[in-house]
Amino acid sequence: LGMKHHVETKVINKRGELIDVDLSVSVFKDEDGNIIGSIAVMHNVANQQREKFVDRTKGYFLSKISDMVSEPMRTVIDFTQLLDKTKLDEDQKTRVNKIYESGVRLREIIDDILDISKIEARDAFSEGEEFDLQSVIAATINMVKDKLKPSVDIFYHFKHDTPIHFLGDPTGIKHIILNLLNNAVRYTEKGQIEVTVGSDNDDGQDKKDKRTIIRISVKDTGSGIDADRQKTLFDVLPELSRTSSNKPGHKGLGLAICRSFVEMYGGRIWVESEPGQGSEFIFTLRLNQSTKDMSGGTLAQEQAQPDATGTQERPTGDGEFKGLKVIVADDNVQDQREIVKLLTGLGCMADTAYDGQDALDKIAESVFNILLISTELAVMNAFDVADELTRGGYKDMTIIGISSKDNPQIRDKVARSVIKDLIIKPINIEKLKIIFRKHIKH
Repeated sequence: LGMKHHVETKVINKRGELIDVDLSVSVFKDEDGNIIGSIAVMHNVANQQREKFVDRTKGYFLSKISDMVSEPMRTVIDFTQLLDKTKLDEDQKTRVNKIYESGVRLREIIDDILDISKIEARDAFSEGEEFDLQSVIAATINMVKDKLKPSVDIFYHFKHDTPIHFLGDPTGIKHIILNLLNNAVRYTEKGQIEVTVGSDNDDGQDKKDKRTIIRISVKDTGSGIDADRQKTLFDVLPELSRTSSNKPGHKGLGLAICRSFVEMYGGRIWVESEPGQGSEFIFTLRLNQSTKDMSGGTLAQEQAQPDATGTQERPTGDGEFKGLKVIVADDNVQDQREIVKLLTGLGCMADTAYDGQDALDKIAESVFNILLISTELAVMNAFDVADELTRGGYKDMTIIGISSKDNPQIRDKVARSVIKDLIIKPINIEKLKIIFRKHIKH
């Protein structure tokens, strides 16, 4: 049997100096209580304090320098964009674009340096913050949509029965996904990029570890990465030059930082790729589920339902549209909840879907009068779903598009489809009444 004693004291070292030490002594006894041995371990507290001071100073220095460089760099980028809008000949335009691209790259490096300082200071994550993983994924995808080439589509799939609410730092997770998406966008000229999220509890997890393992992948149809480059891809400053790409390789910290972030969450990251066949970056995170998921089961198939029970929302008022059954398909959780509240206030029965495919699955299982669906969904948007419903014979269902932008192109596309109308966010009860009165016989 053993007893451990811990004490902070002072001792004299070999140079005759009095130093602070941390002393741990383990005493071992036999069954009769007699001492049969002991082990003592002594740590120099001054060295530990010195190391902590150096780490803090280095992190503070990196953070301050990055902030000082970031502001003038932002000014250079902004004024370059303004200059690009003036009358320039082709040669001048090429030079201005080169300045802009170099400025953006430099800003990315500055952001990477800031992230490194946070990692080394262990400041990057807030373990207690509750977040919605599905909203984080959707918001991150929206950040890269404008960068896609015309012949590239982006999708995401949140597998059924995957928990949604977790405790941790959504900013850190968004950084990992955004970095992988930016690489996919950069090297994919045509085809698609797909983000897939699911749970992965067979990843060699210790049975005592109660955290949920989430597996996220970013897959593209780009140029691919050869086997030799894959070996050093997550090292600091690798040469990331994908095969069959006419772009020069760029040196960066992004993937190394992604690896550090992932490892801080107890996960791992790797790549599966073949030249000419695209790439798939996969990583796992060990996350603590919030009480929302642990107690009631707000899983992916029930995403964004306001009461988190997986049941339809019943009317809260006796409005003029009492009895109508409406399904809302939108990957913006907050907007979806607000729309459901408005619908129930009008007397409607309301159900929700997190993407177009989920909406089709629910429509196949139940009868709905109206489908309110976003034109901006990553997985099967309003136009895709409208086509599927038409082919499936759902001609009596009223389909109404939802958009965050009043875009003439979208309105023209709606006019040429079976979608009855388009409603622009923010949605209020008067907008719903006008649309419903116009298209619903009730």
